[in-house]
Amino acid sequence: MNDTPETPAPKEPARKKKSDAAMSGMVATYALLFAFAFTAIIVWISAG
Repeated sequence: MNDTPETPAPKEPARKKKSDAAMSGMVATYALLFAFAFTAIIVWISAG
């Protein structure tokens, strides 16, 4: 048998938390996408 102690597997580093700027950018992106889709639907309904 091997007398050397087993070394534990190195832990994977925890995911970094997104910065406030990154979160604000994501919120702004989703808001712009929603506004674009909403406007496109309104224009499509009014044209029909």
